[in-house]
Amino acid sequence: RSYATGLVKATGDYAGGLIGYIDNGSNGYYNRVVQDVYATGAVIGTTNVGGLVGKADRVTFSNGYSTGMVTSSTSAASVGASFGSVGTGATITYSGSPQVQTTTYWVIRNNLYFDSSTSGMSADASGGGGTGAATGLTTAALLGALPHANWLSATWGTGTSLYPYLKSIYG
Repeated sequence: RSYATGLVKATGDYAGGLIGYIDNGSNGYYNRVVQDVYATGAVIGTTNVGGLVGKADRVTFSNGYSTGMVTSSTSAASVGASFGSVGTGATITYSGSPQVQTTTYWVIRNNLYFDSSTSGMSADASGGGGTGAATGLTTAALLGALPHANWLSATWGTGTSLYPYLKSIYG
């Protein structure tokens, strides 16, 4: 559980409101989990610019949102409301008889949202598995309510005219 609220201004690649870059690690294992997070500050960078993450190569991301304005100073294509860029790696395994193919994406995104009114963005980076790219909601839809049933009320709180907040941090 984590959050970030300040402006991120990068003169180079990989600018994210919470995380700049999550690589695939030297061991190549799918072992990173980031859950229950948000970022509210503006993000400015060159390429791979996102409201939550600049670029993700191997991670599971669940239950989060971003609200800040997202901008590329070079008008790059790798800019998204929550993720600037998503790695395209996947592991394909075959088992059984007859052979059944199973695809495991290296980037899994579940129940992620962005404020389409304040971010200046209409879409998130495509790719990966899970429920997919972050969903845009208006400020009015994000204020005063949890955006998804899988967001636990024991973890997340909300109130009139408030974005969801983490109870472990704000009580």
